[in-house]
Amino acid sequence: MKKFITPPPPGIRQFLKGAVLIAFTAMLIVSCKKTNNVDVSNNTVSPVLNVKDGVIAFATASDFKAAMDYYHLKPIEVLQTDVKNLSGFTALIAKIPSQVNTVASTQAMVLEENPTPTEEELFYEDSLVQDPYVQSIMNDKREISIEGYILRVTEKGVFAYLPTQRINFETAYPTDQFNTNLAGKFTNDDINVQQDLQEIVPNTFLVFRQPIEVATPPVVSRPGGCNGTTLGSNLFGQISDCNDTIDNRRRIRYTTYSQNLGFYSSIGFKTRRQTRFLKVWWLAKAQNISCEGEGSYESKWPTTTLTTYTYNRLSTRRERLDNSKAESVMSWHTGQIGTKLGSNGPKPTFKLAQKYKYQKHTSDHTARNNNVNYSKRMIHN
Repeated sequence: MKKFITPPPPGIRQFLKGAVLIAFTAMLIVSCKKTNNVDVSNNTVSPVLNVKDGVIAFATASDFKAAMDYYHLKPIEVLQTDVKNLSGFTALIAKIPSQVNTVASTQAMVLEENPTPTEEELFYEDSLVQDPYVQSIMNDKREISIEGYILRVTEKGVFAYLPTQRINFETAYPTDQFNTNLAGKFTNDDINVQQDLQEIVPNTFLVFRQPIEVATPPVVSRPGGCNGTTLGSNLFGQISDCNDTIDNRRRIRYTTYSQNLGFYSSIGFKTRRQTRFLKVWWLAKAQNISCEGEGSYESKWPTTTLTTYTYNRLSTRRERLDNSKAESVMSWHTGQIGTKLGSNGPKPTFKLAQKYKYQKHTSDHTARNNNVNYSKRMIHN
């Protein structure tokens, strides 16, 4: 026997169609929503990481952006595993104690009573590049390649050169002439078009270097809080650190930053457990480690007008068990590099990533190590 279902009256059919349309539209809106001011809705294709001249090379700025957006949707360990498995590539994060500077190591062994870690597994974390994703994708010289140019992060700024000019850069970089040529030269991330880069020495170009706005306060260990109520700054943006001392070779480190490298900009904060070995602070595991925060920051990205964005503890909380660090990256974006032909050949041009700047910030950081609890609050008003 066949069963017959009586169709609903026309009015009901129209209502059902409308309900389905509304539900579908809502689903689209949810799938394309932004996390703070970062749109990562369509980055689901795993990028191919190519190595050229010892550097992970992206053919275009769009390829770099797509890779960063993809990996930001994943746990940081996904990127770190992909990078460590690349042939012909020495990752910055893959450094081990035997790879630190030989002279510094020898001096450190003389200065330290016990230069050998006591059964701790140590992991490298760069002290200059704060963002975990960029740090993970760089080689051991802090280099990546976009549009054929190597971009290198240094203590003096970010520079661009062709692979054939690497040795010339490394020869010139420590000289007085390089420092003289660089003195007083800074970049402007407020220009919203491709701009020529300043040539510091032949075939080496300045990508990013900003004036220091607020002197970075000394690292202190105040009970309960640290560094007063104002973040310091360096050539790349706002940054402050503070510590809880475990013993003379171990500590808990807390950091809040907004960092612009010209080709990439991000804002966040983190908690780490560290051990000092051969004059280098290495990551080491703690029982439990966490961070969370609330406040607001401003940026001209993705709009060209200065806009305020807020964040809360629920969206920024990160907690890890049996791990060396917990970190929250609230927002990020990439710059755009190109080239143009001049009388002396091709030269790089850049539309720089826009900076982030904290307006108000409060973050709470905690760690548990050997059944002892540590905590600090970082504030910026």
